[in-house]
Amino acid sequence: MTQRDGAEPAIDFETELLPVKPGSKAAYVHVPAPLASVFGSRARVPVRITLRGHSFLASLGPRGDGDFYVVVNERMRETAGVRAGDTVAVRIVRDDTPREVEVPPDLASALAVDPEAAAGWAKLPFSRRAEMVGWIESAKRPETRQRRLETARERLRTGTRLR
Repeated sequence: MTQRDGAEPAIDFETELLPVKPGSKAAYVHVPAPLASVFGSRARVPVRITLRGHSFLASLGPRGDGDFYVVVNERMRETAGVRAGDTVAVRIVRDDTPREVEVPPDLASALAVDPEAAAGWAKLPFSRRAEMVGWIESAKRPETRQRRLETARERLRTGTRLR
């Protein structure tokens, strides 16, 4: 465990990257309660996790048994070159900086003329905003992007998730 005076709490440890389910590629880091206690919360904590020199925004979530976990999604695993079953050195630092998603100009324009969709956008947490922007920006053709923008507006108006 590491904590410098005036610095955000941090923990450093080595652990196995665990599969979410047996045989699954999806993975997480198990964080025992004594280590997580440095963050002073039994609820979700915004963190920055570092794996093999690569840092990612994530959340330290309670498991329900006193321990915690951090999901290591596919992008994180690919970037860090790790997979479920690997033993990794982990650094977890509390990160309370506001999490913002850069809104592409076409989505910003759509939200500017649609107050209901804009209100729905304002209610979304960071992760859902990032998911929606990523989905819109992954369109390869302009007509696909336009359809996704319209779908996003409708979902924002009704409060329906993308997936």
